[in-house]
Amino acid sequence: MVLPSRVAAFANRVKKTTGGRAWLPKWGLTGLSPTQKANRRKNVAEEHGIMSSLKQAAENEPARAVRAQK
Repeated sequence: MVLPSRVAAFANRVKKTTGGRAWLPKWGLTGLSPTQKANRRKNVAEEHGIMSSLKQAAENEPARAVRAQK
């Protein structure tokens, strides 16, 4: 799982024109606002709940899961 701070850091990198190397801007990375942090936590928790229920459903019906993948 990718951490939100790592996603933000990657999104704010600037590509150099020579060599394609990435560097961070001189002014630094901006932090997330409290609202953005709360929304991120809510979305991650929601996604975790969905993924756990899907995994549980796949464990309960392995034959259907295999058929659906084909």
